Order: sequence, then structure tokens, then C-alpha cells
Amino acid sequence: LQQELAPWYSFNTSAAIYKNKINAFTITNRYPVPTVYNMAEESITSGNFKLNNMFKLKGQAQIQLSGVYLAKDIIPQGTIGSRFSVDMGIKKQIQKGKGELFLNGADVLGSLRTERSIIGNGFTYNSIDYPETQVFRLGYSYKF
Repeated sequence: LQQELAPWYSFNTSAAIYKNKINAFTITNRYPVPTVYNMAEESITSGNFKLNNMFKLKGQAQIQLSGVYLAKDIIPQGTIGSRFSVDMGIKKQIQKGKGELFLNGADVLGSLRTERSIIGNGFTYNSIDYPETQVFRLGYSYKF
């Protein structure tokens, strides 16, 4: 869905819903001693949602703010929890449109973390991973 609500603001959004299914399986780990691992069939209805906001400012400047949400999902070893992040970008044209200053950032709220629950024979391992996804860039470009 894409919509312009005002001359200075527009947005687009997308969403996906899907069913994830992992068939039952059995494996044998032979090292250091033979260990049999059985996994029952699992399925989940999951999805994601993305929203992009675009703002046009005076003086040929633009701001883009994007958010993405990923719902809980399954992996062969267990589950991955829901997660979200927000990205942003600002750009301003200069030098009669030949130059551009920009600032952009990924995961500006520092919210992207991955919660996992790994299930094994006789154990469950829960973790929260904090990948270093928060990055900011400041730059200049020139069109010849």
C-alpha cells in the first residue's frame, strides 16, 4: 500500500503472513558418543510488517523513517522471538542539485535483539542476542 496524504508526507507499507512448517526428523550425532535426537513436527503462523514514512521539507530536504516488525518464528532447533527496528535517513540537496548531504542510521533505537529458545534432548537454552546493528553514517555525494 502506498499513499500520499499531503504534498509533504507519503508512506508505504507492506505485510506478509505465512505458515512455517518443519517436518519431524531424527538425526544421530556420532561424536563424541552416538546420540539420537528426535524432533516432532512443528508449525506456526508468522509474518512481518514494514512501514516507510517519507517527509519532504523545504529547501530540497527529505526525511525517511522506516520501521520493521518480525513476528515470532520457528527454526529446527526451537524458536526465534519477535523483533523490531527503526531506521532513518535525512538528505539535503545542495550545489544546485549536484551535491547532497546525508545522514542515515540503522536500528536507531537499538531495539533489534534476537530472543532464541533452543530445545534439545533433556535441555532448553534461552538466549537474547544483541547484534551490533546500530550504525550511523554521515556523508556527501556529488554528481558530475
